[in-house]
Amino acid sequence: MLSRKKKRTFDQIFQEHIHLSLQCAKELNALFSDFSNAEHHIGKIITLEKEADYLVAETFQLLDNTFISRYDKPDIERFISHLDDVTDYIKKATVSLRIYRIQAPIKEGLEFVVIINDMVKSLDEAIGKISSLKMNTVEPYVIHLKELEEKADELQNQAIQNLFEDEPDPKLVIKWKDIIEKMETVTDHAEDVINVLSSIVRKESL
Repeated sequence: MLSRKKKRTFDQIFQEHIHLSLQCAKELNALFSDFSNAEHHIGKIITLEKEADYLVAETFQLLDNTFISRYDKPDIERFISHLDDVTDYIKKATVSLRIYRIQAPIKEGLEFVVIINDMVKSLDEAIGKISSLKMNTVEPYVIHLKELEEKADELQNQAIQNLFEDEPDPKLVIKWKDIIEKMETVTDHAEDVINVLSSIVRKESL
């Protein structure tokens, strides 16, 4: 599959990958808005995540064939890896919904979906400007995503506390605790992405 693709730049691959992440986030939002059509949205997320995996392979193939790159090799590796972790953990969370046969969302799950969509939209916007970003223009994204990740941390703690206090079914507590933890991990990796991007921009500014 990779051999049929026209050779692209790292920037183009990064931008395509975050577009896939954004589509995954939108499918996640659609899933939590309508559990009656969950299988359709889970299937689409799985397909999108596989497409993202091809982009990771393409990135490493391009690295192997690039002697001089605008970006440091470790930065490229970290950047694409964290980008892929975003899509991967969206998939993990949604597949868990299927495995656990979850029939309806909890309030905190819906709140996590909003945070994830906000973070991925911000990453999509920032990475879309990767070739022209400066420190003064990337910093607002760094601050915004850090604030959202901290909000996600607090939400995770509150969600788990509420589950143990209010949910009478211990199996459901365990199931939702696992799903919430996976959703929080999405936000961790989204913050990692913007941190690596900030590092890349900083080096570009030197």
